[in-house]
Amino acid sequence: SLNSETEDIRGLIMLVDYYPESKREMFRSCLRRYIIMVAQELQPDVDITKIRVSNNFPILDFLNSLHDISASKEDHGMETVSPAIIQQSYDSVQRIIAWRTNRVTALQSTFPGLHYATIASLIFAMLVVFLIETDRDLILFLDSFQIRLMWSMLVGTFTAIFCIGYDLSNPFLGTYQIPEILDKDDPIITNLFDGEVFVGKD
Repeated sequence: SLNSETEDIRGLIMLVDYYPESKREMFRSCLRRYIIMVAQELQPDVDITKIRVSNNFPILDFLNSLHDISASKEDHGMETVSPAIIQQSYDSVQRIIAWRTNRVTALQSTFPGLHYATIASLIFAMLVVFLIETDRDLILFLDSFQIRLMWSMLVGTFTAIFCIGYDLSNPFLGTYQIPEILDKDDPIITNLFDGEVFVGKD
């Protein structure tokens, strides 16, 4: 949904140019604030649990402005704007809100701590059982080197499982991570920000 959200943002930026000059900066301001919010939400050090679906204020401001304009087109000098452009804007905003809701919900749908505790308990139990079963003077088919090798393989495998689980717990760090979708070199986004770097701005 992040790719789809980004594409709808780019499309909405291009639709702004079809509105009267007096309204463009208002719409662009809403989009700038929304892009900044999304970029901040995608930073690796952000606490995912504190992101709220209801924090759609910039894009909701855009939507409210569309409502005001649609209710009294003559008062806003919107007679020359095609109804299709307004409808496309409505559709894009609604999709962006839906995409963000899906994105935040997916990011916060993580495994509870009990799952990790259960896996850790099983691993600990298997290691203890292995040590108990190999604590003998004589073991058929295995010598001391083979036992050490099997112990090393067990520890290595369980360590890899732990690393994968830890890696998956943060979608913006490690090997299994979400790539950066908001391209700062995208000409459409760059023009919206007049060439300024938007990540981390207030």
